[in-house]
Amino acid sequence: MATATATKKVKEPEVKQYRLMMGQHSESVRDEKGELVQPRKNKVYNPGDIIKTTSDLLRLNGPGPQGVKFVLVGSVEEQMSPEFHAMNAQAPGFDDGMDDMSLDELRKIAREEEIDLSGLSKKEEIIRAIRTAYGES
Repeated sequence: MATATATKKVKEPEVKQYRLMMGQHSESVRDEKGELVQPRKNKVYNPGDIIKTTSDLLRLNGPGPQGVKFVLVGSVEEQMSPEFHAMNAQAPGFDDGMDDMSLDELRKIAREEEIDLSGLSKKEEIIRAIRTAYGES
């Protein structure tokens, strides 16, 4: 009688992309106990830079007194943050994604950001109000 041996599949850590929103960041490698196993790399990241890592930078670097240090690339938080808009509004071909959002999504953003939409009902008007609040034209 043959016995089957179960092999445990090790899941590879997912690589995520984060945008640095404020301050600087440099990388270091730590073991499971949090001990430094590799000295800091020479790469220093500045606001706007994209960082690819398997570390959960949102958990490790939660919001501080000045605001959020990291956001996931492509997240609503990234697309709607004033820092992101300030960094990218002038870039050729910049798309903030609002044109593809529903009215409910746009109203939710306005509510969360405390943007007054009184008297506005058309999608274009709401988008203009949000963009104006972020300093875009």
